[in-house]
Amino acid sequence: IRSWSVDDCKVFYDQWYRPENATIYVVGDMPESQMLEAVEKVFANIPTEGASAPAWGPDSTDPTSLFRRLLPTPRPAHLHSFSVPQVGTESEFTGAHLPGSPEAGPVTVTRNELMNNVQIYLYAKTPVRPIRTLEDLRYNALVKMVLNILRLRILVHLKYGGHNATVDLDHSDSYREGCAVTSLQINADPWDWQDVLMKVVQEVRAIVEHGITEGELQRFSIALEKQANKVAMEADSISSEDLVTQLMTADVFGSAVMNAEEIQDSFAKISKTLTLEEVKVTAEWMLGCVAHFGRPGVAPTSAVVMAMPMKAYDDTTGQMVELEAVSEEGLRRLIQEVP
Repeated sequence: IRSWSVDDCKVFYDQWYRPENATIYVVGDMPESQMLEAVEKVFANIPTEGASAPAWGPDSTDPTSLFRRLLPTPRPAHLHSFSVPQVGTESEFTGAHLPGSPEAGPVTVTRNELMNNVQIYLYAKTPVRPIRTLEDLRYNALVKMVLNILRLRILVHLKYGGHNATVDLDHSDSYREGCAVTSLQINADPWDWQDVLMKVVQEVRAIVEHGITEGELQRFSIALEKQANKVAMEADSISSEDLVTQLMTADVFGSAVMNAEEIQDSFAKISKTLTLEEVKVTAEWMLGCVAHFGRPGVAPTSAVVMAMPMKAYDDTTGQMVELEAVSEEGLRRLIQEVP
């Protein structure tokens, strides 16, 4: 970044910030014909320079694009290294896991003198599943159920274990990344982080290998339906900004756009028919790379990042003491060897 010049920024802006690379989203209570006429009036006379440089293959001016996935809509093609079995062919896709490749994705450890706690991030990228059918929405509901149950299990485990730590779980489609990203973020005390990491991985492994209980399935199925009903009731209060974001995300990934009533009706149909086996399969797809970290034949995590302080307060001496550095290989081995 420090090597960038003003001319570099100008060239980048001229190359990519052009009308032919843009999509316009309009939200408001106005006739479509009037909206189209207004857009045409404002944008029609802006000069274009033809198609942008290809973002795919040897002629691409953006080499990082070779690691992002091809999107279903007419936009620059990108590739990702997914935390799932190889997709496509070896010549066209990076391949999440091929014979002879690492059993786990890149691991990075950094130290910062301004930090107080240890932070660990585990990321997994998977292909987006556009919501076009009731079956797609069913998968979306299963993802929400896995996340909610796992969050609660981890929270209870850490609370009753007396650990001063927080854990955040998320799985969402990222139109910036062009894929779905599962993230597991741990914020723990510098004297307790190894035990916290072990218990979090154990909980992930438990839901992947054994699934959930019948009681959990029933409770969270009801919760999903209530959540859909709440969304329908609050539909009129959604801001234009949030609505535009929803439309942009749906457009990028080719998902159907449903109104609140359609979402409510759809969730009512599927919430009572979800099965224990479906939850287990979904958990394996989302979190198998964490549960079976480093095992042969398992798709690797996309990345593991650890940030830790250089010193921590020692209650026994009342002084700040230097923390022992953790290597990338040490962190990799620690996750892999969780009992």
